[in-house]
Amino acid sequence: MTAQFSPDLDSAARESLIFARLQAWDKAITSGPEIGILCRDVRDGELWRYREGCTSFDSWMVLAAPRARSTAYGYLRQVEALSDIPDAVLGQIRGENVDTVMHLSTEVRSNPAILSAAQTQKNAVLVDMVQKNFPNQHAERVKFLKIPLNETQMAEFEQAIAKAMERGCESRSEACWMIAVDFNASDDTPPLSAMPDGRCAHA
Repeated sequence: MTAQFSPDLDSAARESLIFARLQAWDKAITSGPEIGILCRDVRDGELWRYREGCTSFDSWMVLAAPRARSTAYGYLRQVEALSDIPDAVLGQIRGENVDTVMHLSTEVRSNPAILSAAQTQKNAVLVDMVQKNFPNQHAERVKFLKIPLNETQMAEFEQAIAKAMERGCESRSEACWMIAVDFNASDDTPPLSAMPDGRCAHA
């Protein structure tokens, strides 16, 4: 759900509320376009200027979301890619459905039934609806990959995701896909046993 702020708030107060929202999100990351909408508002409205010590939007992001800045930028890119959808609607779309909606044509994703499903239904239901009613659209079910990682492994993986996002990936899912494609296309990746101890935290 998109955060709602009183239209009577001045820019400094709005920045303060958004900053607090980003900090709370950074500690318990959840998916969804709300974060992208808020980041866009800070950037486009230059609200970052009201935070002491900030010299740019990026420096504001470092302070607001130190752990998940690359993820926040990914959500910002998603919001930009879906600029044809009003914020009030976009903010209600389930996080698991954002990628699917992004890959639909502008005409299809403006369909009221599709938007309603994107807001209220699980991804499998949305994909089934698209495949049934708009077979010319590319839509695949989202599958979740759950892998336990220790702190060293997670830090390495987050760094790889951040680099993939810098190369133009629009979401963490796309970043993971790019990492897999690059790895599968490489013939010179050394075996795990040849890597320095601690680098991959192998026993």
